Amino acid sequence: VFYAKIFGWFSMNYVTNILRGVSTTFFLARWLPVETFGAFRYIIAVYGIAGIFSFSSFHSGIIRGIAADDTEVAWVGTRFMLRYSLVGGLLLLLAGGERWWRGETTVAMGLWISALFFPFLSAGSLYGSILTGQGKIRTASIYNTLSNILFVGMFAGTLFFFKQNLLAICITFFLVYVL
Repeated sequence: VFYAKIFGWFSMNYVTNILRGVSTTFFLARWLPVETFGAFRYIIAVYGIAGIFSFSSFHSGIIRGIAADDTEVAWVGTRFMLRYSLVGGLLLLLAGGERWWRGETTVAMGLWISALFFPFLSAGSLYGSILTGQGKIRTASIYNTLSNILFVGMFAGTLFFFKQNLLAICITFFLVYVL
């Protein structure tokens, strides 16, 4: 029964993650003009490259450390992730500077917005690992499910009402992603 419950919570988590990805892709492709869609995809691609410096693979070590009641391992991993997330933020700032230099000011500002949120996204992603390490699978799944629903709702609303405004789309995407 215990494993069935955990499997159920993980399944709910998995399903809402898939629905978030599919609906976000659908809304982007359906509601955005081609130019805005292309610029946003560029920002997300550069953000993905900067994601190398988020060291998300440390999550499993942090989960194990917390599960073994070794808070020192968790703190060392957390500090390491946060320190190097600043490198990813710097990369995004530089990429924005390069786009500014080429005259693409809106894309540059979108990259700078992503740079501001990058360290917070790295830190915020640790919450699920901490809950998982503490064995609070139900709480982590409920949090993730509500976060996914909020993300889809806010992002879809922004895409619908601000189709041409790349900056509003970037701010909403990264702000709601932090939550």
